[in-house]
Amino acid sequence: MLFHLAYGRCYVTGEPIGVDRVHCHHVIPRAEDGSDKYSNLVIIDIFVHRLIHITSVDKIAKYLRYFNLNKKQLDKLNSLRKASGNEPITT
Repeated sequence: MLFHLAYGRCYVTGEPIGVDRVHCHHVIPRAEDGSDKYSNLVIIDIFVHRLIHITSVDKIAKYLRYFNLNKKQLDKLNSLRKASGNEPITT
């Protein structure tokens, strides 16, 4: 249902994502008492999900090659990274 409500688009990039690359991300992690309510969930591309959680500079660079993120998209990504306890990505 959340996928449908997001019109099948990634929260960060706004691009359509196929069902084989859809991931659901908790904005506030469950480990930090985040809930499973719609207000705490976003639909994102699998590679964006990896960018939220990885910390290796080399791996971040690898996954950034998949996307040409503009400032607004990078801000959304970094907002999710911060909520997950990770440092923002600077380019």
